[in-house]
Amino acid sequence: MMHYNELVPAQASALVSHADRLRLAVAAYLARFKGTSRDHADSDLRCYLAWCAEQGLDPFLARRPHLELYIRWTQEVRRFKPSTVSRRFSVTAGFYRTCVIDGVLERSPPAPTAASSSQSLAAIAQASASANGAAAATGDTAGAGHAGKPRRSQCAPATATRTSA
Repeated sequence: MMHYNELVPAQASALVSHADRLRLAVAAYLARFKGTSRDHADSDLRCYLAWCAEQGLDPFLARRPHLELYIRWTQEVRRFKPSTVSRRFSVTAGFYRTCVIDGVLERSPPAPTAASSSQSLAAIAQASASANGAAAATGDTAGAGHAGKPRRSQCAPATATRTSA
């Protein structure tokens, strides 16, 4: 006869496929939001996950240098405004923070680990300010505001249709 103390606990990762783990982690993070805030957070997170897919990077294996490359990509390739870069990275950092809280990850990749992290964040901020100054000087208006227009993802086309449950 088997007793409760003889049962070996199953690891959650053994019971759920990798894709399902990612979907569950995304759903857990987005559950904090509702309405347009949820839609915007969903769009921002999809942008990061699409970038990870393009890079062949598993989002659960990302480290700080990957996130710095993502930030640089949003600035230099996508040419997002500083406020957009900041918001999108904030959503990404919040996603990882939720993964840590829920036990999906041991630690968050954007979490500072040493005094040098403040230097790299300062370098990112300085590079962002320089890039924006150069864009303003050349009259570049890529990514200009979209007042009055419905928001849509600026990273990946919305190919999946949502169904209400």
